[in-house]
Amino acid sequence: MSELRYPLKERLHDVVTERALQRVWRGIDERQRARAPKRLARGLLLLAFAGLAVAIGVVLGLALRSHEPVAPHMADGRPFVAVDAATRAVLALDDGSAIRLWPGTRLEPLDGSPAGTFGLRLLRGEARFDVRAGGPRRWLVECGLASVEAVDAEFHCTRGANRLRVSVERGTALARGAVVPEHMRWLAAGDSLELGETTISTE
Repeated sequence: MSELRYPLKERLHDVVTERALQRVWRGIDERQRARAPKRLARGLLLLAFAGLAVAIGVVLGLALRSHEPVAPHMADGRPFVAVDAATRAVLALDDGSAIRLWPGTRLEPLDGSPAGTFGLRLLRGEARFDVRAGGPRRWLVECGLASVEAVDAEFHCTRGANRLRVSVERGTALARGAVVPEHMRWLAAGDSLELGETTISTE
């Protein structure tokens, strides 16, 4: 085994000085500080996008709520309330619709109507409904033996004891009920439907 020409421990010495270590750490610190603004910018950008998404959601929600149909009021701004007609009367509504009542007629708002629906109940008597399209609003008139639905139509309902007659003068209406043929019948202008507890006739 040959001997080393130079002692190994003389050749192996610590080449990494304290100054070199400080330079390494300073380089690491500088790189970290250089990356920090980028991370901050990315965080602020994400936060801005999140805020924009929330703002858009709020605006869309308000826009949708502002377009929700509301029940019509009387032409003078009063809310629609129950009516007992002692004489002939015409109820003018703020959307251009009108309801003509005959003496002895009882008409009242229908509680719990579905969204976008103006519900009425004809308890007795005779009424003509001139429904004008005022947006996505559907009229629903409960008449005992059947209900009548319309969006833009004129129809006439006469409710007596255990009898109902519905006729349409303009547009199209839908009659629904247990005694209606097939439980529903579309009525166009000129059509009529007469219902009783045991008799059904259409024209």
